[in-house]
Amino acid sequence: MKEERDWPENMRANKAMITVVIGLGAVIVLLFAAIGYGFVRKAADPGFRMFAKSEPGTPPKPQALTGPPEVPILLAPGTHLLAWEANDGKLILHIQPASGGDELIVIDISTGRVIRRVVVRTQQ
Repeated sequence: MKEERDWPENMRANKAMITVVIGLGAVIVLLFAAIGYGFVRKAADPGFRMFAKSEPGTPPKPQALTGPPEVPILLAPGTHLLAWEANDGKLILHIQPASGGDELIVIDISTGRVIRRVVVRTQQ
């Protein structure tokens, strides 16, 4: 008989545990609802993605340039463009002027401004 009278007190002591179990049950119900929603949307639209992300190896979408759409790069007559590389918003040109030697020109792609010019000359 003592167990029958202790039962309500034990229930009060376990109130926190009961709250946690009910909360986790609600989370499970919400997750199943989200999965069901995903199945219904996927059936209606095969291209639907619940969480859109880019595939590995695909480049990020290009951002619109804020500078002029066309940036002229003027080289002196007789100058040869040996190589170029675009990286991190910068254009790097390896040129050989008619006067000899090599030069590296680093240009900001969005503005067309020359950031740095490195002149390589042989010692005489």
